[in-house]
Amino acid sequence: MGRKWLADKNPMFLMAAIKLANNCSDFFSPTMLDKRIVETLTPLEWWKECQNCNLPQGLVKLTETLFNLPASSASIERSFSTLGNILTKKRNRLGIEKAEKLCYIYQTRKMYNIKRRCTRK
Repeated sequence: MGRKWLADKNPMFLMAAIKLANNCSDFFSPTMLDKRIVETLTPLEWWKECQNCNLPQGLVKLTETLFNLPASSASIERSFSTLGNILTKKRNRLGIEKAEKLCYIYQTRKMYNIKRRCTRK
């Protein structure tokens, strides 16, 4: 599934991923594949350093985007739950902008109360 998605973005991205998996230096400089370099840099730093390599246009930007994705969807689920509590059958005519503001106020208040409880201890 991941390879198909990568190939759909740009077939050259898939080729670079395969070369990286095989430690082939067609796209990546041998220095960047050195074990000491790989162990000292974070993955995002490693990809940023690879901008100088012979990579397909846009691959580094794609990896930066992927690294910035949330690891879980818990915060999004909380937002939908809060929104579900705000938009009810009785409040079905509430506009999107007001619902968004109420959701923000509710979640901010909740975070404030949690922080306040933590500082009391």
